[in-house]
Amino acid sequence: MTKPNITNSLGSTLTTSDVTKFWSSPYGEFALGFQKIGNGSSGFLLAIWFNKLKEKTIVWSANRDKSRRMDPKLSFLYMED
Repeated sequence: MTKPNITNSLGSTLTTSDVTKFWSSPYGEFALGFQKIGNGSSGFLLAIWFNKLKEKTIVWSANRDKSRRMDPKLSFLYMED
């Protein structure tokens, strides 16, 4: 088994203003980020997709039927016990 690749740095953020940024799972199989929906729409989904496929195939999304029209922001935080 290969070593996981952790590329998400502490305090890093994801925003709808840059949908090219995403957080990858340790082995790169999945990614989490914002996806723009619809042509010319200002709606976004927070989604998880297969990251190693050419076409993004979404496997999960939050509020799939209710896209967000604002500029939400996620923070990646690491906390120790």
